[in-house]
Amino acid sequence: MSAAHALYPTVQLAATEGASEHRPLIITLFAAFVVATLFITVWAGRQTKSASDFYA
Repeated sequence: MSAAHALYPTVQLAATEGASEHRPLIITLFAAFVVATLFITVWAGRQTKSASDFYA
């Protein structure tokens, strides 16, 4: 146990309780971010037809 954990046990407890309470929301937002990133990547990849388009 580190000194910070010994000095601030309630902060760690509050942080873990809040994270477990909002876990479905956190996972959903992360998944939405990943899907949006993949969508933009695929869309941008389909817009380029040649090497000159890619480096333009």
